[in-house]
Amino acid sequence: MRANGKFWSKYVLVLGSSGLTIILSFILNLIMTHTMVAEHYGFYRAYVNSTTTLCTLTSFGVALTASREFAIENTIQKKNEILKASYIVFLCIALIVFLLTIVIQLVLYLFGIKLPAYILLASATVGLMFFNRLYLYKFQGENNMLMYSILTVVPQGSITLIYIICFLLKIAVLEIWAIIIYFFSYFIILFVFFLVDFVKIKHAKKEIKKFLKCNSGYGFHLYIGGLASVASAQVLNLLVATLSGLEEYAYFTLGVSLATPVMQIPAVMGTISFKENARIKKLSKSQIIITYIITFSATIIYAIFVKNVICLLIGKEYISAIPFALTMMIYYAVMGLGDFYNRFISAKGNGKDIRNSAFITGASLIISAIIFIPLFRVKGVIISEIISGFVYLILMIFNYIKTIKNNNVV
Repeated sequence: MRANGKFWSKYVLVLGSSGLTIILSFILNLIMTHTMVAEHYGFYRAYVNSTTTLCTLTSFGVALTASREFAIENTIQKKNEILKASYIVFLCIALIVFLLTIVIQLVLYLFGIKLPAYILLASATVGLMFFNRLYLYKFQGENNMLMYSILTVVPQGSITLIYIICFLLKIAVLEIWAIIIYFFSYFIILFVFFLVDFVKIKHAKKEIKKFLKCNSGYGFHLYIGGLASVASAQVLNLLVATLSGLEEYAYFTLGVSLATPVMQIPAVMGTISFKENARIKKLSKSQIIITYIITFSATIIYAIFVKNVICLLIGKEYISAIPFALTMMIYYAVMGLGDFYNRFISAKGNGKDIRNSAFITGASLIISAIIFIPLFRVKGVIISEIISGFVYLILMIFNYIKTIKNNNVV
């Protein structure tokens, strides 16, 4: 695939939207760190991360399968069938997750144990993240980078605007209001997408059966692998709240929020190439080289910016988040490069290779965590994730080479 003008225009569009989201995230974090106490901010971040973790644990690869099906199907009828099946499956999963969480809470209550409130709230609203993920992967599969960018920017923009208004009016935002603002900012835009794409779910049994069959051969393999790597990392991050309390968790998650943007730089390249990757035999050398150069350069520049500018802007109470951010940038840069190769392998339908690599990545994370967490506590979590990140990148490069060899590429 040649990186032509159309390709780079989409890259600039998606990277630009990611950049705008980063700016909005900066503004939002600055306002929240000046208007919320650390414990309230920690509760809010624990809710958001719990929702994301539950989504990863219970998605069963449905959105991943939908993305690939949208990439290889061209007719509106076929796409409507895919969307119809995805809607119904995700609605069923969301209901089961909520009911199962209630049952678990009732059982634990008999032993005098209570689940954290943020986990209960997350189980009730996890369906929102299912559909957010579904639309992101749908737009990726269709190579509709405009709608992908809109879905990336609008919710974050809405949340930031509301906080700016509250800040100017000197209205205090408690954790429960922060969660309500977060929920409705995503709900409104997803509901609009639902109305635009609405398809009748009547007589959908045949489509669901066909979709689940595709999912069992592709998306489910990626999901199983995700449980071993991505989900284990998310669960490990949530353990920080238990290990050190919500206040320390606030510093840690703010550091993660500041570091996460570097992951988007290489990952975006794979996202906009996803549909084309399903057809081409291998990535161009220029695209690979440029991705590495942009990633390393941008990470260094961004680290300098965070260390010298952001540390002056956030509330003094949150200055402890900066060392977390600088260290976690290594992890997210490496993971982003791994995702760059992952998108190509995924577009080729090699779910089993990604699954097996995820098992190894997850195993490296767990083994590292067992070794380092008792010694360094929260820092041990970070060390474990960095190690697993490099393992992930190495495995993705290996699987990329294996994939192009299987395609008889010299």
